[in-house]
Amino acid sequence: RLAQLLKQFKLPVEASVADLRQAYFRDAKRLHPDSRAAGVDIGKATKDFTQLRADFEEALKMLEQGVAAKEEGFQHTWQNPGTYTSHMGYGYGGEKWSAAAWAAHSQQEEP
Repeated sequence: RLAQLLKQFKLPVEASVADLRQAYFRDAKRLHPDSRAAGVDIGKATKDFTQLRADFEEALKMLEQGVAAKEEGFQHTWQNPGTYTSHMGYGYGGEKWSAAAWAAHSQQEEP
């Protein structure tokens, strides 16, 4: 899901919180209902802007959780015998995952 959200903001999966904020402000300026183009319905403009804000908040939360977990040294867990899944950006043995690997992992469905 994080990879999809970052793509909406035209960001790579390696994007930082600062990158996300910059992209959000760029898009918010363009989509704000007060700056809509002539002929664009206020209801549609408001809906688009509200969705942008919701997507930003979701992506921000995911990115911040990943950063906080890395800073705290979040421990990984075994979920099923023979299948290892890690949490918050740490792989087997405690090594840190790249943002790209974490984004790919977050798209996988839980068993």
